[in-house]
Amino acid sequence: MRALDLLRAHGWTTDSLCRAHAILLGNDRCVPSRFRDSIAWVDGASPSLAKLIPPPTSALHELMHDLLTFTGSSSPTWFRQAIAYYQFLHIHPFSDGNGRMSRLLVASIAGHGAHDQSEALAVAIALTLNRVAMTRHFDAVRDGDIQIYLDLWHRLAAWAAGFVGIAVQHEQRLQSELMTVVGPGAGQLLTHLCSAAAIHLHSIGKRLNWSSKILACREQQLRSAGWITGASNELTCPPINRTRVDLMNSLRTDTARILASQS
Repeated sequence: MRALDLLRAHGWTTDSLCRAHAILLGNDRCVPSRFRDSIAWVDGASPSLAKLIPPPTSALHELMHDLLTFTGSSSPTWFRQAIAYYQFLHIHPFSDGNGRMSRLLVASIAGHGAHDQSEALAVAIALTLNRVAMTRHFDAVRDGDIQIYLDLWHRLAAWAAGFVGIAVQHEQRLQSELMTVVGPGAGQLLTHLCSAAAIHLHSIGKRLNWSSKILACREQQLRSAGWITGASNELTCPPINRTRVDLMNSLRTDTARILASQS
């Protein structure tokens, strides 16, 4: 999420893109990446056998400047995502990680509201799960029929809006259920339980200013209600995990169906 937060905070510039790329590829020194300085090709043992040969290095900066300028335009979000995704992958500006960066770029193209950003993230996750199927739709663009490709993105945008709405309903349900266990403050606690990569109740209690007495009480309440299980340093949250699995299964099934459709 650091790379996504960086693009959201600093906008679509060559510098922010190169810095986000470095984070995405695990550059702990935070040294910005650079555009590739050699020929590249996609899907083939050599350029003569490749499915795609991106532009030469001499054209990268101008092409990326044009793309990033368009990304910040006033066109509809789904349209900017569609064009940016296709163009970025075909420009292929980096030596490695272009697929991941293209999806990160899609996730960053959103309005300022939490709902809009969640929708963009849902589309990016859908692209991650359906990478091969999505690239098959590039053929229509290369054949001169961009409308098929754009129609696909319009359907993805409509799906994402509905998916985020369902996710919000699940969140509200979880908060209501958690409130019956811990009472007021369930919303804050749920946020921490959902956002933590690993659940450490002591760390959450510290952020929520719980005393040791309240912490012990909350842990007993949550365990009794089945909200947390496992050792204190390896806690899991079954209700949240089940909801995540249900949502991911729905996302995978729905988007695979959309990408398989031709109209």
